Amino acid sequence: MKCRLPRSDCWSSAILGNSKRDAHEVFEALVVPALGRDELVQRRALLGFTMSCFAFVDVLSKLDDSGRQTPRMRKFITDRMRLDRTAAAVSVEAWRHHLMHTGNPPEVIEDTTTRQRYDWVAWWGGSESSTGLQVEAGNPDDGHSYVFLLMPFLKSLRKTAAEFFDQVERDAELTTKVQARWHNLRSTEIDI
Repeated sequence: MKCRLPRSDCWSSAILGNSKRDAHEVFEALVVPALGRDELVQRRALLGFTMSCFAFVDVLSKLDDSGRQTPRMRKFITDRMRLDRTAAAVSVEAWRHHLMHTGNPPEVIEDTTTRQRYDWVAWWGGSESSTGLQVEAGNPDDGHSYVFLLMPFLKSLRKTAAEFFDQVERDAELTTKVQARWHNLRSTEIDI
């Protein structure tokens, strides 16, 4: 069965949906009233949208590259989103793998090669110029802080998705590859 691709102008919406609007509505309805009162509501709402956000990165990276999950996601963040390699590595580990498998981000992430440690800070918003991901250097004994800002990251991801799908529309070979990958993402086989 041939899988129909969404029209080029609908790609981002087909994959990302209204994630930024949804996140804003949840922030206003659940998080703002809970500020200073209910840390669990704030944390769970943020982590839920963060998981969803990195699932989108996973899907987009799969459409872009058929390779293994972790390298392709890191590559998508660094090459397509043009973000820092270290931030990409830390974010994929924290938000796609650890959070997805345990329901909580790790307290600390440690680079197995350099033994450099990264603690993290996550929040909903930030400056309009922020990409949503950054690593702030600390002194070598304390490690570095990794900062994730959901709303700026979603904005950056939506822009990247639009650029990617514009490229897909212009490149027949890439269109064929993406069409096959899109079909594989829309269906799955299991043994029961």
